Amino acid sequence: MTAAAIVAAGVSARRLIRPPATPPTPTRAPGETSYRPRFLLARGLARGGDAARLADGLRLLQNLRADYPHALEIEEELALGYIERADFPAAEELLHQIEARYRHTTAETPARLGALWKKRAAAVAPADRVALRRALDCYRRAEAIRGDHFPAINVASLQYLLGERAAAVEQAERVLGLLDAADPPPDGFWPHATRGKPSCSPAATRPKPCRATGGRSPTGVAPRGTARVCGGSSN
Repeated sequence: MTAAAIVAAGVSARRLIRPPATPPTPTRAPGETSYRPRFLLARGLARGGDAARLADGLRLLQNLRADYPHALEIEEELALGYIERADFPAAEELLHQIEARYRHTTAETPARLGALWKKRAAAVAPADRVALRRALDCYRRAEAIRGDHFPAINVASLQYLLGERAAAVEQAERVLGLLDAADPPPDGFWPHATRGKPSCSPAATRPKPCRATGGRSPTGVAPRGTARVCGGSSN
């Protein structure tokens, strides 16, 4: 048997034993080799700021999850979309599935759970302290995975809302230290907004001016989230 015949026989055998491919969703092109282009489109829609774009983004993310069932970032973004839509049961179910399936996750999974419990806490007045405590636990887990300013400032904010003023001040100072030590300095709106949050605690030291804006918010408005923290009850 010639070498060409041997190769052909091997190819035919592999075709026979290969399981049939899962039919792609209608939006998946036959030659698609990566989910990233569709994922970026879906993420942009889901974070577009209005209900119609969010609904379109969620549909795309659900299709992507069907096509790529083991892509963690797709599921994390889908969970965030559910939270934004206030579909808390769907978000919680998905996030718990992620934690059960993956031995190691990124910081996004516990951070999404933290956001979920924060929104649940804020849905009632006064804020649900049990939900605040669960949010704090989730953000602490996220901080343990990725020790940067985003989960860390949420830990400080939740400590403040729970009345743990001394711990909140200490954590806020640590966040400012993280921002100061970053090399290169973090750019964009949220690092500047993060600097605004520790000042909500009356015992906290004054945040240092933002390097990139001469101490001003880059948008000229108060950082989003500051009022929410300042208005939190410590009872």
